[in-house]
Amino acid sequence: LGQFERAPRVGSIMDFVINRLDESEGLYILSREGAVGRTTFDQLYRGAVVEARVTGTNKGGLDLDIKGVRAFMPISQIDTRRIEDATPFVGKKFQVEVTRVDRDDQNLVVSRRAVLEQEEYEQKGNALARLSEGEILKGTVVKVNNHGAFVNLGGVEGLIHQSKLDTWRRETGRREDLQVGAEVEVEIQRVDTERERISLDIKRGTVI
Repeated sequence: LGQFERAPRVGSIMDFVINRLDESEGLYILSREGAVGRTTFDQLYRGAVVEARVTGTNKGGLDLDIKGVRAFMPISQIDTRRIEDATPFVGKKFQVEVTRVDRDDQNLVVSRRAVLEQEEYEQKGNALARLSEGEILKGTVVKVNNHGAFVNLGGVEGLIHQSKLDTWRRETGRREDLQVGAEVEVEIQRVDTERERISLDIKRGTVI
């Protein structure tokens, strides 16, 4: 009964796989586990998001188990950041997206990165929707280049254009540029939800 979640009832209809024929008894030896896996495979499709358990590593990525179905995840699809050693993921469970289903070869390829990117996209959209023009917030400078200073506002980044930084320096008498890691108070000038861009001004803000 180890292959059943609960003791089966007389008359129940279930799927089984024939393992072998016991000629001495004249009986077929059946397996429930293989049938459960095959049924699950037939239910999978590209784009489906399912829970998977990492069972091991291989040269190209991870081996996973999805309710008895073996799946493969390329190392580039484990995370949004670069992964050098996939060993720490063994034994973990997480949501993955099915990216390839080959029923003839029973080949299943999945991606955790796709799920993480979708989550980040949704979180960013929610953060953008909460912002309003004229709002004054505190943020952290995460990048500075010729365009200006990029400020993290908690899940989304906004840009203080270089022209606004020049004006701010003239008005405050500051000579040094903003540095990465500096905490600043900024005013939201514009929120472009379609292009996912936020324009900021430090004119009314100060370096904290």
